[in-house]
Amino acid sequence: MLLFHFITDVPKHWSPKNNNIIRMAGKRLFCGKQQALINDRNYLILQMRQAWGGKPSLKEYIHAEFKFYFTNFYTKKGEMNLKLGDLSNIIQHPEDCLTKAGVILDDAIIRSYDGSRKLPSDTGQNYLEVILRAFDS
Repeated sequence: MLLFHFITDVPKHWSPKNNNIIRMAGKRLFCGKQQALINDRNYLILQMRQAWGGKPSLKEYIHAEFKFYFTNFYTKKGEMNLKLGDLSNIIQHPEDCLTKAGVILDDAIIRSYDGSRKLPSDTGQNYLEVILRAFDS
């Protein structure tokens, strides 16, 4: 059963793990996020929250499918671009946003990622598609 279907343009598919930066705070160093990542996260949370419409967060086990469409999917040689983020790393960003937007209670309810993939964009823009379904064991 389909629970949530969401599509939005994104400037970039982020890997939070790979986009940490070291910042100075006085004489101390600390790890933080790039401002562009923070801005994109806030935009994605807002879009997801609006699409969800204020319903209670999903608490039951779910199947999550993330499709990441890239404008630079292929190199000039027509081969898949190996500089695209690892699928396991880029899943983390929208997964975290689903939790912060209140669509899901916690990402621990996700039992399956089958069907998640990186794909070439057919619109000329990077975009993200998220499909949440009830999990059938």
